[in-house]
Amino acid sequence: MNPTRLSRFTPSFLSHDALEAVFVQRERLADRLVSLIHEDAVEGSKHYTLLIGPRGIGKTHLLSLVYYRVQAKVELKDRLLIAWMREEEWGVTSFLEFLLRVFRALEIEKTSAAWADRIDALYDMSPQEAELAGVALLKAYTANQTLLILVENLDSLFKGIGEAGQKKLRAYLQETSSVSILATASRLFNGVSRQTSPFYGTFSIRHLEPLQFEDAIAMLYKVALFQKNNELASFLQTLPGRSRVRAIHHLAGGNHRIYAIFSQFLTRDSLDQLIEPFMNLIDDLTPYYQSQIASLPPQQCKIVEFLCEQRSAVLVKDIAKRCFLTQQTTSVQLRLLRDKGYVDMTSIGRESHYELAEPLMRLCIEIKKNRGEPLRLLVAFLRFWYTGDELSHKLEQIQPSASLEREYLQRAIAMGEETPDPRVEETQKEYQRHYAKKNFEGALKLVEELIIYRGSSEDWRLKGLVFVQMQKQEKALESFSKAIELNENNPFAWNEKSRLFIDLKRYEDALKASDQAIAIDGRQSVFWINRGICFGEMRRYEDALQAAKQAIEVDSKNMWGWNNEGVYLSRLGNEKEALFSFKEALEIDPTHALVWRNHGRTLQKLNRFDEALESLEKALEINPNYTDAWYNRGSVFLESFRYEEAIQTFEQIIKIDPNEDNAWNMLGYAYHRIHRHTESLESIEKAIEINPNDDLAWSNRAWALCMLDRYEEMLKSCEKAFELEVDFSQAYYNRAVSLLALNRWDEGFPFLEEAYERVQQGNLLGDEESDRVIYNLFLRSGDTTLWESRIQSLLQLFQKHDRLYELARGLTKSIRKLNSPMVHVDATQKWLFLWETMAHGLEDFAIPLRLLKAAVLYWEKSDTRVLLSLASEERSILKDLLETES
Repeated sequence: MNPTRLSRFTPSFLSHDALEAVFVQRERLADRLVSLIHEDAVEGSKHYTLLIGPRGIGKTHLLSLVYYRVQAKVELKDRLLIAWMREEEWGVTSFLEFLLRVFRALEIEKTSAAWADRIDALYDMSPQEAELAGVALLKAYTANQTLLILVENLDSLFKGIGEAGQKKLRAYLQETSSVSILATASRLFNGVSRQTSPFYGTFSIRHLEPLQFEDAIAMLYKVALFQKNNELASFLQTLPGRSRVRAIHHLAGGNHRIYAIFSQFLTRDSLDQLIEPFMNLIDDLTPYYQSQIASLPPQQCKIVEFLCEQRSAVLVKDIAKRCFLTQQTTSVQLRLLRDKGYVDMTSIGRESHYELAEPLMRLCIEIKKNRGEPLRLLVAFLRFWYTGDELSHKLEQIQPSASLEREYLQRAIAMGEETPDPRVEETQKEYQRHYAKKNFEGALKLVEELIIYRGSSEDWRLKGLVFVQMQKQEKALESFSKAIELNENNPFAWNEKSRLFIDLKRYEDALKASDQAIAIDGRQSVFWINRGICFGEMRRYEDALQAAKQAIEVDSKNMWGWNNEGVYLSRLGNEKEALFSFKEALEIDPTHALVWRNHGRTLQKLNRFDEALESLEKALEINPNYTDAWYNRGSVFLESFRYEEAIQTFEQIIKIDPNEDNAWNMLGYAYHRIHRHTESLESIEKAIEINPNDDLAWSNRAWALCMLDRYEEMLKSCEKAFELEVDFSQAYYNRAVSLLALNRWDEGFPFLEEAYERVQQGNLLGDEESDRVIYNLFLRSGDTTLWESRIQSLLQLFQKHDRLYELARGLTKSIRKLNSPMVHVDATQKWLFLWETMAHGLEDFAIPLRLLKAAVLYWEKSDTRVLLSLASEERSILKDLLETES
């Protein structure tokens, strides 16, 4: 045999090298099968695997490859016996005959005459005696080894031995537990799928997928290299070569065998050299397909026959109508046919479309009904194989005597005039498949083919979409511009250009492009939605809201219109109206985590925390890794003072992505709220390690250090935050606190003033740590004469910003820190005198001053009766403050 010749129908005849050389697509499956067999032989576990796929899909190739790979494993030499049964085991009608075929596959007679004699002796026994003796003999022969049985066409084998034989085989496998099976079948069959069958649930079933277009290219390229066919290998890299592979792909539906057959004709231009192998292929396969259809029940046969006559997928109602069946009956029969592998289903909305799983099956019906007419499938194949110009040229060159070829060419030319270029349709399908699977390199290659075939405005738009996904914005912009150049009235190209401008933060350009799309077609709600996004990015929320409302007017069932309306209403402070919009969006489609998150965030703004959490939990049920929803959940817990749950939430974000610096930052803040300052600092420093340029994290680090009284380090963190151009009130407050704590009052007080100026601009400033400013004024000022001017400055600043209550609260909290053996009573008396003098008459200070006075008297006299001068509520507060600070 020619070592580079590929067998069309019997891959098991090929050498291991040949099988490996042209193997594609199923490497992971092959590795898994070999691994299972290795596990069976070494560890004693047993697997039964059934490979399902139509004729020519590559089952025997895969089985053969697994056989050779397992056989080559030295470590299995003494652990594994392989019985590779023939592809067609005709005449096996009982379990006994199955055993005899296993013995034959083991080739025992070639290794031991004694064992061969013992097998021959079985033929002298009655069937019952021979069966028992055969089982015992097989057990003895395999001894402590694992027996791997390779079976092709298991459905035929099971049909031959019948249910009685299947039960005996099942019992034998359960009894011995030393046999593994790797089998194939063309489709699922009752012997393994029916619940009452002996082998129901026994086999691990793997359906072999057909070759996709790129897989087919890879296979043919490997075939060319194996056969040293440099012409074919080069041709496959060209557009004409890929076009011809598309022709085979259209014909074969991913069938490996047909690619192997046609590989030798890919570079040929002679029509007779093409039609002859095509007709030979039909002659080879037609009896098989005719027998398969003939074996079906009448109703299924009728449905398959109808589908053979269709060129595209058909709705159930149309199939029922043409076959004079009810839709319910048709649906049941189609489901059975799908289980058997005869038909494929595509769902579009609520509608199911059915078509033949194997395009070549149409041939058997066409041949029966042909009566001398050209085969439609062959005409369609020629339409794929040649361009329109090539078909016309060949028709001009054809000999007058070649009537059949002439008729086929004429039909193919006529089909080209009536229908679009089939290469475009197939390439578009491949493009959509690659794009959906995020294989953008593959999608780009396909859309470039589309541009060569057709070069329309839409093709360039599709190319731009790929570049957007590949983060190549400039190339995407060039593609969208080219699409508009070819057709300035392509509204979708304008809209995509607008979306790209948004990504590039070129909002004015984005708005102009959006306006162009709407001017061309204002009835597309998606265009209005995009226009709203433009305004939203420009913070023109009123205009964004109007665009969202227009999107809803155009299509009230567009969920994104309602969602965006809610977003813009929320930005404008209309939270209650926003809730209604989000509810409308969720009525249309309750499966979008983003909308549930927006709904929850809006409830949070209304302080409806329990309801907010319910909505956020919905979002997380849909998408457990939705970090934005986790962040909102954490912030709800923070706002409702549920700090432990906030900590758990931010820790969950970190589990999803340990490099989420903001989660570490927020975790640090949550720890701060429960006074776990060391853990707070550690978390914030982890955030800075991940993102050293986060000004908020540096500011938060400063405050964590403040809580630990590490003011020098605090000041350095503040300075780092300002290097990063921090621009929020808390950062100014932190820097003020650090400088004041270091007794650098003249430097620090201006930062304190700036912090409160910024609070008036809408920023929130925590008011719980004012005691730090007051206490550090008391502690750090070496000269008590400075107290008077500084207290006066504080009172004026806090009064100016209507925050005296905050300073008063700080004075109260500072009592705890003054309660120290290191503080001299004379200093506290001077401190009390100044505050009583300077804050006299200020309502916010009435209670704090009474508490401070009582505390100073208590420290002076060490007599708890001093506290009795206070009301019970005030006395309770002071007792808490007088406890020794841990």
